[in-house]
Amino acid sequence: MSRIAVTSLSYIGHIHPASSIGAEMKSRGHQDYGKIVESAGLEYIPIGERECPIGFKDKRDELLSTLSSFDAMKKNMDNFVLDYNIILNELPDLIKKHKIDLLIADSTLYAAPAVAEHCGIPFVTIDCISPVVVESSAACDMTDWEHINTWWARPRNWLSYRLVLRAFQPCVEATNIKRKGWNLHPITQPFMDETITRISQMPKFVDFPREWWPQNFHHTGPFFKQDARMKHDFPWDKLNGKPIVYASMGSLFSGSHGSLSLITQAVSPMDVQLVLTLGGQTNDIINEDLGSHVVVENAPQLDLLEKASLFITHGGQNSMLEGLAKGVPMVIIPVTSDQFGNANRIKLYGSGERLSLSGLNPELLRSTVEKVMSHESYTIKAKQAKQLISETNGLKRAADIIENKLK
Repeated sequence: MSRIAVTSLSYIGHIHPASSIGAEMKSRGHQDYGKIVESAGLEYIPIGERECPIGFKDKRDELLSTLSSFDAMKKNMDNFVLDYNIILNELPDLIKKHKIDLLIADSTLYAAPAVAEHCGIPFVTIDCISPVVVESSAACDMTDWEHINTWWARPRNWLSYRLVLRAFQPCVEATNIKRKGWNLHPITQPFMDETITRISQMPKFVDFPREWWPQNFHHTGPFFKQDARMKHDFPWDKLNGKPIVYASMGSLFSGSHGSLSLITQAVSPMDVQLVLTLGGQTNDIINEDLGSHVVVENAPQLDLLEKASLFITHGGQNSMLEGLAKGVPMVIIPVTSDQFGNANRIKLYGSGERLSLSGLNPELLRSTVEKVMSHESYTIKAKQAKQLISETNGLKRAADIIENKLK
Protein backbone atom coordinates (compact mmCIF):
# COMPACT_ATOMS: atom_id res chain seq x y z
CA MET A 1 0.00 0.00 0.00
CA SER A 2 1.42 3.37 -1.06
CA ARG A 3 0.98 6.59 0.84
CA ILE A 4 -0.16 9.44 -1.37
CA ALA A 5 -0.49 13.14 -0.55
CA VAL A 6 -2.64 15.62 -2.45
CA THR A 7 -2.04 19.36 -2.29
CA SER A 8 -4.75 21.81 -3.32
CA LEU A 9 -5.50 25.49 -3.20
CA SER A 10 -8.23 26.20 -0.64
CA TYR A 11 -10.92 27.03 -3.21
CA ILE A 12 -13.90 24.77 -3.87
CA GLY A 13 -13.07 24.59 -7.58
CA HIS A 14 -9.66 23.12 -6.70
CA ILE A 15 -10.69 21.02 -3.69
CA HIS A 16 -13.40 19.06 -5.56
CA PRO A 17 -11.15 17.53 -8.25
CA ALA A 18 -8.28 17.05 -5.79
CA SER A 19 -10.49 15.20 -3.32
CA SER A 20 -12.01 13.08 -6.11
CA ILE A 21 -8.56 11.91 -7.15
CA GLY A 22 -7.67 11.24 -3.53
CA ALA A 23 -10.84 9.23 -2.97
CA GLU A 24 -10.23 7.15 -6.12
CA MET A 25 -6.66 6.37 -5.07
CA LYS A 26 -7.89 5.37 -1.61
CA SER A 27 -10.49 3.06 -3.18
CA ARG A 28 -7.60 1.31 -4.96
CA GLY A 29 -5.93 0.49 -1.66
CA HIS A 30 -3.56 3.45 -1.34
CA GLN A 31 -3.46 5.47 1.87
CA ASP A 32 -4.17 9.12 1.25
CA TYR A 33 -2.97 12.15 3.14
CA GLY A 34 -3.17 15.74 2.11
CA LYS A 35 -4.64 19.18 2.24
CA ILE A 36 -8.10 18.07 1.15
CA VAL A 37 -11.61 17.64 2.56
CA GLU A 38 -12.75 15.01 5.01
CA SER A 39 -16.11 14.59 3.23
CA ALA A 40 -14.30 12.48 0.65
CA GLY A 41 -13.31 10.02 3.38
CA LEU A 42 -9.71 11.22 3.43
CA GLU A 43 -7.43 12.46 6.18
CA TYR A 44 -7.20 16.24 6.24
CA ILE A 45 -3.87 17.76 7.26
CA PRO A 46 -3.94 21.59 7.41
CA ILE A 47 -0.82 23.60 6.75
CA GLY A 48 -0.19 27.29 7.24
CA GLU A 49 -2.28 27.52 10.40
CA ARG A 50 -0.09 30.29 11.81
CA GLU A 51 -0.18 32.45 8.66
CA CYS A 52 -3.83 31.64 7.88
CA PRO A 53 -5.77 31.27 11.16
CA ILE A 54 -9.46 30.35 11.25
CA GLY A 55 -11.46 33.07 9.50
CA PHE A 56 -8.55 34.22 7.32
CA LYS A 57 -9.83 32.53 4.17
CA ASP A 58 -13.36 33.90 4.62
CA LYS A 59 -12.03 37.45 4.85
CA ARG A 60 -9.75 36.88 1.85
CA ASP A 61 -12.59 35.49 -0.26
CA GLU A 62 -14.92 38.30 0.79
CA LEU A 63 -12.39 40.86 -0.43
CA LEU A 64 -11.86 39.02 -3.73
CA SER A 65 -15.61 38.94 -4.38
CA THR A 66 -15.74 42.75 -4.36
CA LEU A 67 -12.93 43.27 -6.88
CA SER A 68 -13.00 43.66 -10.63
CA SER A 69 -11.72 40.82 -12.80
CA PHE A 70 -8.25 42.35 -13.23
CA ASP A 71 -7.87 43.41 -9.60
CA ALA A 72 -9.06 39.99 -8.40
CA MET A 73 -6.43 38.21 -10.50
CA LYS A 74 -3.78 40.64 -9.23
CA LYS A 75 -4.78 40.03 -5.61
CA ASN A 76 -4.81 36.31 -6.22
CA MET A 77 -1.15 36.47 -7.20
CA ASP A 78 -0.38 37.97 -3.77
CA ASN A 79 -2.34 35.12 -2.19
CA PHE A 80 -0.43 32.60 -4.28
CA VAL A 81 2.93 33.89 -3.01
CA LEU A 82 1.73 33.30 0.56
CA ASP A 83 0.50 29.80 -0.35
CA TYR A 84 3.78 29.00 -2.08
CA ASN A 85 5.88 30.00 0.91
CA ILE A 86 3.71 27.94 3.26
CA ILE A 87 4.10 24.86 1.06
CA LEU A 88 7.84 25.33 0.61
CA ASN A 89 8.41 25.76 4.34
CA GLU A 90 6.00 23.20 5.82
CA LEU A 91 5.34 20.45 3.29
CA PRO A 92 8.83 18.82 3.38
CA ASP A 93 8.50 17.91 7.06
CA LEU A 94 4.96 16.56 6.54
CA ILE A 95 6.10 14.35 3.66
CA LYS A 96 8.90 12.93 5.81
CA LYS A 97 6.69 12.56 8.90
CA HIS A 98 3.97 10.63 7.06
CA LYS A 99 6.42 8.72 4.82
CA ILE A 100 4.68 9.83 1.61
CA ASP A 101 5.47 7.77 -1.50
CA LEU A 102 3.93 10.06 -4.17
CA LEU A 103 2.63 13.62 -4.35
CA ILE A 104 -0.35 14.76 -6.43
CA ALA A 105 0.00 18.52 -6.86
CA ASP A 106 -2.38 21.19 -8.05
CA SER A 107 -0.70 22.43 -11.25
CA THR A 108 -0.97 26.06 -10.12
CA LEU A 109 1.22 25.19 -7.11
CA TYR A 110 4.67 24.89 -8.68
CA ALA A 111 6.05 24.89 -5.15
CA ALA A 112 4.69 21.38 -4.43
CA PRO A 113 6.65 19.56 -7.20
CA ALA A 114 9.77 21.34 -5.94
CA VAL A 115 9.15 19.83 -2.51
CA ALA A 116 8.63 16.38 -4.07
CA GLU A 117 11.92 16.66 -5.95
CA HIS A 118 13.67 17.79 -2.76
CA CYS A 119 12.23 14.81 -0.86
CA GLY A 120 13.10 12.40 -3.66
CA ILE A 121 9.56 11.13 -4.37
CA PRO A 122 7.64 10.98 -7.67
CA PHE A 123 4.84 13.43 -8.40
CA VAL A 124 2.15 14.28 -10.92
CA THR A 125 0.23 17.52 -11.39
CA ILE A 126 -3.50 17.90 -11.97
CA ASP A 127 -5.10 20.87 -13.70
CA CYS A 128 -7.83 22.11 -11.37
CA ILE A 129 -8.36 25.05 -13.74
CA SER A 130 -8.40 24.94 -17.52
CA PRO A 131 -4.99 23.87 -18.89
CA VAL A 132 -2.31 26.51 -19.32
CA VAL A 133 -0.42 25.56 -22.49
CA VAL A 134 1.95 28.29 -23.63
CA GLU A 135 1.78 28.43 -27.41
CA SER A 136 0.39 30.93 -29.86
CA SER A 137 -2.47 29.11 -31.64
CA ALA A 138 -4.86 30.01 -28.79
CA ALA A 139 -5.02 32.99 -26.43
CA CYS A 140 -4.55 32.59 -22.70
CA ASP A 141 -7.84 31.75 -20.96
CA MET A 142 -7.52 34.72 -18.65
CA THR A 143 -8.07 37.16 -21.50
CA ASP A 144 -11.56 37.94 -22.75
CA TRP A 145 -10.60 37.19 -26.36
CA GLU A 146 -12.38 34.77 -28.65
CA HIS A 147 -10.46 31.86 -30.11
CA ILE A 148 -8.70 33.03 -33.28
CA ASN A 149 -5.66 31.39 -34.90
CA THR A 150 -4.63 33.66 -37.74
CA TRP A 151 -1.36 35.34 -38.68
CA TRP A 152 -2.36 38.56 -36.93
CA ALA A 153 -3.84 36.85 -33.83
CA ARG A 154 -0.83 34.66 -33.05
CA PRO A 155 1.41 37.49 -31.76
CA ARG A 156 -1.54 38.71 -29.68
CA ASN A 157 -2.07 35.21 -28.29
CA TRP A 158 1.60 34.83 -27.42
CA LEU A 159 1.59 38.21 -25.67
CA SER A 160 -1.34 37.12 -23.50
CA TYR A 161 0.76 34.28 -22.07
CA ARG A 162 3.75 36.52 -21.55
CA LEU A 163 1.63 38.92 -19.49
CA VAL A 164 0.13 36.16 -17.35
CA LEU A 165 3.51 34.51 -16.77
CA ARG A 166 4.92 37.88 -15.79
CA ALA A 167 2.20 38.21 -13.15
CA PHE A 168 3.08 34.69 -11.99
CA GLN A 169 6.79 35.55 -11.67
CA PRO A 170 6.79 36.28 -7.89
CA CYS A 171 5.59 32.70 -7.30
CA VAL A 172 8.34 31.34 -9.56
CA GLU A 173 10.95 33.46 -7.76
CA ALA A 174 9.80 32.23 -4.33
CA THR A 175 10.07 28.64 -5.57
CA ASN A 176 13.46 29.15 -7.20
CA ILE A 177 14.97 30.55 -3.99
CA LYS A 178 14.14 27.27 -2.26
CA ARG A 179 15.15 25.19 -5.28
CA LYS A 180 18.59 26.84 -5.22
CA GLY A 181 18.98 26.03 -1.53
CA TRP A 182 18.00 22.43 -2.29
CA ASN A 183 20.49 22.22 -5.20
CA LEU A 184 17.70 21.86 -7.77
CA HIS A 185 17.73 23.50 -11.21
CA PRO A 186 15.57 26.67 -11.41
CA ILE A 187 12.18 26.90 -13.11
CA THR A 188 12.66 28.91 -16.28
CA GLN A 189 9.51 28.15 -18.28
CA PRO A 190 6.42 27.62 -16.07
CA PHE A 191 3.78 25.30 -17.59
CA MET A 192 6.18 24.30 -20.39
CA ASP A 193 8.28 21.62 -18.69
CA GLU A 194 7.69 18.46 -20.72
CA THR A 195 9.24 16.22 -18.04
CA ILE A 196 6.30 16.87 -15.69
CA THR A 197 3.32 14.53 -15.93
CA ARG A 198 0.24 16.76 -16.25
CA ILE A 199 -3.31 15.48 -15.96
CA SER A 200 -6.11 17.70 -17.22
CA GLN A 201 -9.83 17.24 -16.67
CA MET A 202 -10.51 19.05 -19.93
CA PRO A 203 -11.80 16.63 -22.61
CA LYS A 204 -9.80 17.07 -25.80
CA PHE A 205 -12.97 17.31 -27.91
CA VAL A 206 -13.97 20.56 -26.21
CA ASP A 207 -10.49 22.05 -25.78
CA PHE A 208 -9.04 24.53 -28.23
CA PRO A 209 -7.27 22.94 -31.21
CA ARG A 210 -3.54 23.51 -30.74
CA GLU A 211 -0.41 22.92 -32.76
CA TRP A 212 1.63 21.79 -29.74
CA TRP A 213 0.94 19.92 -26.52
CA PRO A 214 3.56 19.09 -23.86
CA GLN A 215 4.84 15.53 -24.23
CA ASN A 216 3.50 14.28 -20.89
CA PHE A 217 0.17 16.12 -21.03
CA HIS A 218 -2.95 13.95 -20.64
CA HIS A 219 -6.55 14.93 -21.49
CA THR A 220 -8.34 12.44 -19.23
CA GLY A 221 -11.73 14.11 -19.03
CA PRO A 222 -13.51 15.09 -15.79
CA PHE A 223 -12.58 13.22 -12.64
CA PHE A 224 -15.25 14.31 -10.21
CA LYS A 225 -16.53 11.64 -7.85
CA GLN A 226 -20.14 12.28 -6.85
CA ASP A 227 -20.05 10.39 -3.55
CA ALA A 228 -16.92 12.32 -2.49
CA ARG A 229 -18.82 15.62 -2.42
CA MET A 230 -20.18 17.37 0.65
CA LYS A 231 -23.89 16.66 1.04
CA HIS A 232 -26.26 19.65 0.84
CA ASP A 233 -29.91 19.56 1.83
CA PHE A 234 -32.34 20.71 -0.84
CA PRO A 235 -36.14 21.26 -0.82
CA TRP A 236 -36.91 18.74 -3.57
CA ASP A 237 -40.62 19.00 -2.77
CA LYS A 238 -40.60 22.59 -4.08
CA LEU A 239 -39.86 21.51 -7.66
CA ASN A 240 -43.09 21.97 -9.63
CA GLY A 241 -42.44 19.96 -12.80
CA LYS A 242 -41.63 22.91 -15.07
CA PRO A 243 -38.34 22.95 -16.99
CA ILE A 244 -35.56 23.79 -14.54
CA VAL A 245 -33.10 26.59 -15.21
CA TYR A 246 -30.33 25.97 -12.72
CA ALA A 247 -28.06 28.94 -12.00
CA SER A 248 -24.80 29.15 -10.08
CA MET A 249 -22.15 31.83 -10.32
CA GLY A 250 -19.65 29.83 -8.27
CA SER A 251 -18.51 29.93 -4.67
CA LEU A 252 -16.13 32.90 -4.80
CA PHE A 253 -17.74 35.61 -6.93
CA SER A 254 -21.35 34.52 -6.48
CA GLY A 255 -23.49 37.57 -5.87
CA SER A 256 -20.82 40.06 -6.83
CA HIS A 257 -21.26 42.43 -9.74
CA GLY A 258 -25.09 42.10 -9.52
CA SER A 259 -25.13 38.86 -11.49
CA LEU A 260 -27.66 37.07 -9.26
CA SER A 261 -30.14 39.92 -9.49
CA LEU A 262 -29.74 39.93 -13.28
CA ILE A 263 -30.49 36.22 -13.38
CA THR A 264 -33.66 36.45 -11.29
CA GLN A 265 -34.96 39.42 -13.30
CA ALA A 266 -34.27 37.62 -16.56
CA VAL A 267 -35.67 34.19 -15.73
CA SER A 268 -38.54 34.97 -13.31
CA PRO A 269 -41.04 35.99 -16.05
CA MET A 270 -40.37 32.82 -18.09
CA ASP A 271 -42.50 29.67 -17.92
CA VAL A 272 -39.72 27.74 -16.18
CA GLN A 273 -38.60 27.17 -12.62
CA LEU A 274 -35.40 28.90 -11.60
CA VAL A 275 -33.20 27.15 -9.05
CA LEU A 276 -30.50 29.57 -7.90
CA THR A 277 -27.65 28.76 -5.53
CA LEU A 278 -25.64 31.46 -3.76
CA GLY A 279 -22.51 29.31 -3.64
CA GLY A 280 -22.30 29.47 0.15
CA GLN A 281 -22.37 33.26 0.15
CA THR A 282 -24.90 35.53 1.84
CA ASN A 283 -27.18 37.67 -0.30
CA ASP A 284 -30.43 39.53 0.37
CA ILE A 285 -31.94 37.86 -2.67
CA ILE A 286 -32.59 34.77 -0.55
CA ASN A 287 -35.25 36.75 1.35
CA GLU A 288 -37.08 38.03 -1.74
CA ASP A 289 -40.46 36.63 -2.78
CA LEU A 290 -39.72 34.92 -6.09
CA GLY A 291 -42.90 32.88 -6.26
CA SER A 292 -42.25 29.28 -7.25
CA HIS A 293 -38.56 29.88 -7.93
CA VAL A 294 -36.08 28.40 -5.45
CA VAL A 295 -33.05 30.16 -3.95
CA VAL A 296 -30.67 28.26 -1.65
CA GLU A 297 -27.34 29.02 -0.01
CA ASN A 298 -25.78 25.76 -1.23
CA ALA A 299 -27.08 23.15 -3.66
CA PRO A 300 -26.34 19.55 -4.67
CA GLN A 301 -25.17 20.68 -8.09
CA LEU A 302 -24.61 17.31 -9.73
CA ASP A 303 -28.07 16.08 -8.69
CA LEU A 304 -29.76 19.26 -9.93
CA LEU A 305 -27.96 19.15 -13.27
CA GLU A 306 -29.49 15.69 -13.79
CA LYS A 307 -32.89 17.42 -13.85
CA ALA A 308 -31.99 20.77 -15.43
CA SER A 309 -32.93 21.93 -18.94
CA LEU A 310 -30.40 24.77 -18.91
CA PHE A 311 -27.42 25.80 -16.79
CA ILE A 312 -26.52 29.46 -16.22
CA THR A 313 -22.96 29.51 -14.89
CA HIS A 314 -19.84 31.64 -14.45
CA GLY A 315 -17.86 29.06 -16.38
CA GLY A 316 -15.47 27.80 -13.72
CA GLN A 317 -13.86 24.60 -14.99
CA ASN A 318 -15.73 22.31 -12.59
CA SER A 319 -19.13 23.82 -13.37
CA MET A 320 -18.48 23.79 -17.11
CA LEU A 321 -17.35 20.15 -17.07
CA GLU A 322 -20.25 19.09 -14.85
CA GLY A 323 -22.68 20.73 -17.27
CA LEU A 324 -21.06 18.83 -20.14
CA ALA A 325 -20.99 15.54 -18.22
CA LYS A 326 -24.70 15.83 -17.44
CA GLY A 327 -25.60 16.85 -21.00
CA VAL A 328 -27.02 20.27 -20.09
CA PRO A 329 -26.85 23.25 -22.51
CA MET A 330 -25.27 26.34 -20.94
CA VAL A 331 -25.32 30.12 -20.88
CA ILE A 332 -21.97 31.23 -19.48
CA ILE A 333 -21.34 34.64 -17.92
CA PRO A 334 -17.59 34.67 -17.12
CA VAL A 335 -16.35 36.91 -14.30
CA THR A 336 -12.60 36.28 -13.99
CA SER A 337 -9.62 33.98 -14.51
CA ASP A 338 -10.00 30.94 -16.82
CA GLN A 339 -13.79 31.40 -17.02
CA PHE A 340 -13.36 33.49 -20.19
CA GLY A 341 -11.57 30.67 -21.98
CA ASN A 342 -14.10 28.09 -20.78
CA ALA A 343 -16.98 30.23 -22.07
CA ASN A 344 -15.26 30.43 -25.45
CA ARG A 345 -14.77 26.65 -25.50
CA ILE A 346 -18.47 26.01 -24.95
CA LYS A 347 -19.49 28.50 -27.65
CA LEU A 348 -16.95 27.01 -30.08
CA TYR A 349 -18.10 23.45 -29.30
CA GLY A 350 -21.75 24.45 -29.78
CA SER A 351 -23.43 23.40 -26.50
CA GLY A 352 -24.07 26.90 -25.24
CA GLU A 353 -23.65 30.64 -25.54
CA ARG A 354 -21.49 33.14 -23.70
CA LEU A 355 -22.40 36.64 -22.55
CA SER A 356 -20.22 39.45 -21.24
CA LEU A 357 -21.14 40.69 -17.77
CA SER A 358 -20.24 44.19 -18.86
CA GLY A 359 -23.38 45.83 -20.21
CA LEU A 360 -25.53 42.75 -19.58
CA ASN A 361 -29.21 43.40 -18.91
CA PRO A 362 -32.15 41.10 -18.04
CA GLU A 363 -33.64 41.32 -21.54
CA LEU A 364 -30.46 40.16 -23.26
CA LEU A 365 -29.96 37.34 -20.77
CA ARG A 366 -33.60 36.23 -21.14
CA SER A 367 -33.43 36.20 -24.93
CA THR A 368 -30.20 34.17 -24.81
CA VAL A 369 -31.70 31.65 -22.39
CA GLU A 370 -34.76 31.32 -24.66
CA LYS A 371 -32.52 30.89 -27.70
CA VAL A 372 -30.48 28.07 -26.14
CA MET A 373 -33.56 26.31 -24.77
CA SER A 374 -35.49 26.51 -28.04
CA HIS A 375 -32.76 25.57 -30.54
CA GLU A 376 -32.25 21.80 -30.56
CA SER A 377 -28.67 22.07 -31.81
CA TYR A 378 -27.42 23.10 -28.34
CA THR A 379 -29.09 20.13 -26.67
CA ILE A 380 -27.75 17.73 -29.31
CA LYS A 381 -24.16 18.90 -28.73
CA ALA A 382 -24.64 18.74 -24.95
CA LYS A 383 -25.92 15.16 -25.15
CA GLN A 384 -23.01 14.21 -27.40
CA ALA A 385 -20.61 15.60 -24.79
CA LYS A 386 -22.33 13.58 -22.07
CA GLN A 387 -21.91 10.39 -24.09
CA LEU A 388 -18.25 11.05 -24.90
CA ILE A 389 -17.38 11.86 -21.28
CA SER A 390 -19.23 8.76 -20.06
CA GLU A 391 -17.24 6.57 -22.44
CA THR A 392 -13.94 8.16 -21.39
CA ASN A 393 -14.10 7.59 -17.59
CA GLY A 394 -11.66 10.38 -16.77
CA LEU A 395 -11.29 9.45 -13.10
CA LYS A 396 -10.12 5.93 -13.93
CA ARG A 397 -7.72 7.20 -16.60
CA ALA A 398 -6.24 9.75 -14.22
CA ALA A 399 -5.80 7.15 -11.45
CA ASP A 400 -4.14 4.73 -13.90
CA ILE A 401 -1.59 7.40 -14.89
CA ILE A 402 -0.86 8.13 -11.23
CA GLU A 403 -0.41 4.46 -10.37
CA ASN A 404 2.07 4.08 -13.24
CA LYS A 405 4.27 6.67 -11.51
CA LEU A 406 4.50 4.32 -8.52
CA LYS A 407 5.89 1.43 -10.58
